[in-house]
Amino acid sequence: MKKGLTFEKLGFIFTMILIILLPFHAFLTTSLTALVSGYSQDLLSKTSYFVACWKEILMVIMTLMIIIRSFIQKKLPFKILLIDYFILFLFVWALASAFIQSASLTQGILGIRFDFEFFFLYWIIRALNISQDNLKTILKTLFIVTSIVIILGFVQIFLSCDQMTIFGYTSYISSWVASKPLPCGHAVGVSDTIRMMSTFSGPNQLASYLIVAIMMAWYSLSKVLRTANAKIWMKYIYMVFIALSLTALYLTYSRGAMIALLVAFLCLLVLQATDTKKTFGYLVFGIVISILIFTANIVLSPERIDSTKEHFEKPLQGITMIIEKPWGYGIGMAGPVSMRFPADGSKALVSESWYLQIAQEFGVLGGLMFFLLLSYILRYLFQRQSNNTVLDEKEFLQTILSVYLGLLINNLFLHTWSSDMVTSLIFWSLFGIAVSFKHQDS
Repeated sequence: MKKGLTFEKLGFIFTMILIILLPFHAFLTTSLTALVSGYSQDLLSKTSYFVACWKEILMVIMTLMIIIRSFIQKKLPFKILLIDYFILFLFVWALASAFIQSASLTQGILGIRFDFEFFFLYWIIRALNISQDNLKTILKTLFIVTSIVIILGFVQIFLSCDQMTIFGYTSYISSWVASKPLPCGHAVGVSDTIRMMSTFSGPNQLASYLIVAIMMAWYSLSKVLRTANAKIWMKYIYMVFIALSLTALYLTYSRGAMIALLVAFLCLLVLQATDTKKTFGYLVFGIVISILIFTANIVLSPERIDSTKEHFEKPLQGITMIIEKPWGYGIGMAGPVSMRFPADGSKALVSESWYLQIAQEFGVLGGLMFFLLLSYILRYLFQRQSNNTVLDEKEFLQTILSVYLGLLINNLFLHTWSSDMVTSLIFWSLFGIAVSFKHQDS
């Protein structure tokens, strides 16, 4: 048996558990809490907080294994990059903010969890050194799990609220409150049309996840199309998967996610284009389609006018608050965490933008540091895909770069990195795998 094989197997199993269970996290937490503690649509049992921590427990176990292995081997688990120094600096800043600025240490620690957990998972995945063969298995598993999620999504939009309460959901529509279980559904504006959310906590969360799944399926489809001895039926499976995923994305009615996916796909086309005219054509096409999506949303969905207004009004309120307190309100004092203190969400500071949330928490300087980190990661991925000569790895890096850019766009309209832990944890796991490719220059 090769040295380190057991650790690598355990690391792969850990990653697979996350890929399989994360998309069902909200549903399982809601249902198991109701099963263990009894159902109440007006009060969320504290059991839910313990059930929801399964992923953190896994991360702690793997972190301890990595630390022990590093001590035995007397070396760091991976080479420290500038990205890692950036993250470490911001983490120390967050710790100071939690003790000094946050209303309570609990709120501060929870803020750190929401703002940094995906970075910690990125470090863990890097240390595991996932192989190319294991990556193929991970992606196939992702497609199978996503297919199940989509099927359940089609079931969910036809279930009544009374039927949803069987699984622990409330009978309320479009009204998430931290002190209560998840609502049975979310409507399109003031209409009776129910948005698809499947096993996720909401339609926007499902939409963000589908961006990752669709782009990874496109990467896998591209591999099949250029592989001479590939099984021909595989391409049809990927095509059907992409078609179903696009349908599910449409049924979430998430405008930001639709634009984000378009940006991601166009970015991939530009990266792989060899003709300057084609590149320019792709960009013009993307701009035109984005304008059409935005216009069609206003014309065809007048019932969502109030929601559209909020996407303008709340960011403006957030900017005003940043101007009033440019040094920040403290970590956990804005965004999804602020909706839990108090539990009725009466003091929530939600700006409808992750970037504004970070500036509200860390101040203008902290927000700028986060922006520099995200920009550097964009540059890093671009350089890596440019320098990589292994075709499979190069295309995977290009796909990760494209998804990353798409999710950055999505964060303009939502709090994707902090409120959608499923998408952020899965994406940053894939990012960690991409960074650990051995064929890249360090």
